Parts: sequence; C-alpha cells; structure tokens
Amino acid sequence: MFLFKKEKPQKSKDVEKYKLLYDMIPLAYQSLDNSGRIIDVNPVWLETFGYTKKDVMGKNISKFLPKKFHEKLKKSFSNFLKTDRVETEFDLIKKNGKISTYFVTGRIARDSKGKFLRTHCILFDFTEKSMLEKNLKKKNKELEKYNKFFVDREVKMTELKKRIKELEEQLKD
Repeated sequence: MFLFKKEKPQKSKDVEKYKLLYDMIPLAYQSLDNSGRIIDVNPVWLETFGYTKKDVMGKNISKFLPKKFHEKLKKSFSNFLKTDRVETEFDLIKKNGKISTYFVTGRIARDSKGKFLRTHCILFDFTEKSMLEKNLKKKNKELEKYNKFFVDREVKMTELKKRIKELEEQLKD
C-alpha cells in the first residue's frame, strides 16, 4: 500500500506556469483599469497590433479605435463596469494604420470586497468575417433589386397578356 503525501503548490512554479500560459496563449489579451487605460497586454496583442509595450501602457484604449467607435466604447465600457461582462465588436487601429475588426470578450476582476481590480479581455480577429458579412449584405441587396425588377416585369407581362386577351375578345365581337 502506497501513501501519497499531498504536495503544497510551489508559488514560483505556479507563477512560472501562468506566465508561460500568458506569454504563449495564441490569443490577444488586454487588461484595462476602470478608466479604460491599458495596464497589461500579452505578446500576441503586441504582435497583432504592431506596438511595443512602451507604445500602449497607460494609454486609453480609445486611442486605438477609430473615432466612430468612441461613443460605442463609452457605452459598452460603462455597461461592462456594471455587469462585469462584455461581448462586443470593435474596429481597432494597428500601428501600420490598418483597421481590423475584433470581437472582444471580457470579465472584470474584483477583490473580496467587490472593489474593481482590472478587466481581463480576449480579442478575436473578425476582420474576414466582418468583410464577408458586408459583402453578403451587399449581394442580398443586389438580389432584392433584381428580384423586384423581375417580379415587376412578370406582373406587367401578366397584365399585358390579360389586356391582349381582352382586346382579342373585343375584336371577335
């Protein structure tokens, strides 16, 4: 019979394990303070957007969004602070000026008394999905236009055939 002694977690190994996870996770991660300033990003976030930590630390996240998203950010972030959860889409500006669409999902960390500590957010690149949706909407509008044209044409042809038949009946009389 073997008895196993329960090992106590070694703090330095745990820290090392979580740092490795943070550094190697293949998703962009960001953490904001309660004013929306960036307090942490992982290497994937930096690589994705082309910035250095020096470029982004302490900057408000709105600096990395096109102006047309500032009002949405304000409302979304306010709601995030109230509900402790967020799931939304934003366009973000990369260092090279390219704008890409991202789905952002996040939670808020609070201390034992409920005091705000920080946000934890993961960003998924939805640029291609967003472009496909826009193209699909455009194609649907074109199809609706053609459909209306052909339906209208068919209705007119039916009316014309009916009128021709009426005229033929009148000629017979």
